[in-house]
Amino acid sequence: MKIFLFRAALLSSVAMTALWVTPVRADDIGQLKAELEQLKAQNKALNARIDQIQATVETSASAKPDVAQSSGSHLTFDRTASASLEAVMGPADTQGKVQSDGGVPVLQIYNDSDARVGIYGIVDATISSKTNGNPKHTWQTGFDAGWYTGSRWGMTGSKKLGEGTDAIFKLEGGIDTFSGNLNTANVLFDRDAWLGLYDNDWGKFTFGRQNTLARDFIRSWASGLGSHKVDLGESGWLTDSAMTSLVSYGGGARGSRQDSAAVWKKVTGPWVTGLSYEFGSLSNSGTAPSNVSNPASGGSTSNPGLFSEGSTAAAAVSYYAQYWDANTSYTHANIAGYQHNMEGIGGGTDILGPVRLQGGYIHYTADQANVGTRSDNVITVGASYTPPDSKMKYIVNYYNIQTHNGGASTTTGTINSPFVDTSAFVKKSGQDGRRSTIYGGTQYSLANGITAYLLADYQWEGGGRQSLKFTDSNLPATTSRDGYEVGTGVFYKF
Repeated sequence: MKIFLFRAALLSSVAMTALWVTPVRADDIGQLKAELEQLKAQNKALNARIDQIQATVETSASAKPDVAQSSGSHLTFDRTASASLEAVMGPADTQGKVQSDGGVPVLQIYNDSDARVGIYGIVDATISSKTNGNPKHTWQTGFDAGWYTGSRWGMTGSKKLGEGTDAIFKLEGGIDTFSGNLNTANVLFDRDAWLGLYDNDWGKFTFGRQNTLARDFIRSWASGLGSHKVDLGESGWLTDSAMTSLVSYGGGARGSRQDSAAVWKKVTGPWVTGLSYEFGSLSNSGTAPSNVSNPASGGSTSNPGLFSEGSTAAAAVSYYAQYWDANTSYTHANIAGYQHNMEGIGGGTDILGPVRLQGGYIHYTADQANVGTRSDNVITVGASYTPPDSKMKYIVNYYNIQTHNGGASTTTGTINSPFVDTSAFVKKSGQDGRRSTIYGGTQYSLANGITAYLLADYQWEGGGRQSLKFTDSNLPATTSRDGYEVGTGVFYKF
């Protein structure tokens, strides 16, 4: 409409000019004709320019990012992708651009030129059937906790501090889909609660509750599904325990997530390096974890506790080439004064295009009261196939755990998971044992952020005392030491 009115006004001005100059003498006719032709040429040029501007405006409007913002509010849905920023903080907590994995929109509750805060989440639901849920070893079918990634919600954000440095934070809590309860009773943010800094030159520093360092690195070759790239973010594992037992070897004094921890990560070309230290007790709480025998110096409830006992220190490095990747990690934990160590190395290759091959090795040792040293050797191999231009992905993985001299708190006790308190183990409780698991499945992308999956596993154990098992195993306490599981589900990221 504006373009039409502009053209009408232009033509009217030309006509008024012609009327204003009449009547004229005959000798001026030639001059007026020349002037008229000049005005016509200018009019034609102006019309062409108007058409060009109109086309540019229409093209810009159609390419505008899909951002809806309420008037007078900071609530936005931001679908702008930012792969480099997502690598800084990982899926769902990107520094500068708050969004979840795959560019799924995230509700931004605050957004200006310097600071952003957003809410994100995942809802994961599984129907499963298994033979390892009861002593009779019979099949049971029902609603289960999400096998693929686990349900959670969180808040994340960043604020520019200048000169390439940002303040960042993340708060994340797990939810049981089948009940609506928190994963950990009376704990709102049991997955993540940290504050940090990101600097373009120095990397990412985070302080608080977060993943252990080794967990983020060994996942790239010890788990079949999800991304195989180590970056500055935190990694997720399959949540079914039969398929994710190796995450325990990536843990520390308090499991595969650490409290009161300081973590540094940096990307330098194809290299990713990391260091972490988890302090010996909760900061200024007066209550230390169960594996810290003397939490407070002098008994003061305002003291943070011992620096080393109950602590975890770790270092890791990863390298990415064009067709292959590899990483190694080391963890040392002091649990109730007993030393635990883990070394892991592994990697994968994409040289076969849509087929990825991967594998790795883990060695774990632990000092044990009255028993001596426990030693574990773990191998894992796997493959995945992602057809070109397909929404499908297929995976298969195998791991084998061999434990030598695994102690227990009683002479009839089971072999424990790695990184547990060994201070109360008793004489003659040491035993050898092994566990093997093969699992596989497929996933299908229904839409951006919505994925369906089908997973199955078979687990068997041997060695040790008859009818006994690793304590984190799904297998029932019967003489039958194998079990099957199959589950299907959907997860939705927002």
